[in-house]
Amino acid sequence: MTPHAIPTILATERRKALLAEADAYRAVRQARLQRDPGHRSRPRRMFHRVAVRTLRIRPIRVADAAALRAAFDRLSTESRRQRFLAMKNGLTDSELRYFTDVDHHDHEALVAVSRLTGRGVGVARYVRNPGAPDTADLAVTVVDAWQGRGVGTALVRALTGRARCEGIRALTALMSFDNVRARQLLTAVPGTARLVERDGTTLAYEVELAVAPVTSSRKRRGVLHEATAGC
Repeated sequence: MTPHAIPTILATERRKALLAEADAYRAVRQARLQRDPGHRSRPRRMFHRVAVRTLRIRPIRVADAAALRAAFDRLSTESRRQRFLAMKNGLTDSELRYFTDVDHHDHEALVAVSRLTGRGVGVARYVRNPGAPDTADLAVTVVDAWQGRGVGTALVRALTGRARCEGIRALTALMSFDNVRARQLLTAVPGTARLVERDGTTLAYEVELAVAPVTSSRKRRGVLHEATAGC
């Protein structure tokens, strides 16, 4: 054996050892999955909880107009279409006034703001239906980078508390038929969602709000809620 061959042999043996360790790890992981199929989802749920803890949920303000426009600019084309049920390139000044200058009774909007960056990452709002004042239309928007991380759920739960305080017994929601996230988000509303109308590519749902549990906590699931501390 020549001296030059020794490094090659050592490298080959090291590679074999690493491959053996990888095979052993995969075998142990597969066995764990068979014993407990749900363990793989726990790290993802933990990630959701940690992400949501960095947020602050509060009522929207007129001064949030610029932040709302910036958040809209961070939405993908698909997210904009699903939110407005049409292609939309931007928000006009009058739309920004409508979305931010709310009365917090017939029209409420809550924003989720990152406590780390101060940027808005989502908004949920209800607008009371004039023809049925004990119902209101629900809409939720979360910037793409934060979708799937529990932000929409936290917003909907906070908004539901505000809706109850203002005498609303049911929430309605109109969405695109392909908006899977929106349909899943309805499960965060305390009540049973039912499909009330299907019109072409849109679906209309109604959720009759369940009776709220008695609670004195101002913190829910680690998220600071300024808007749900009382009616």
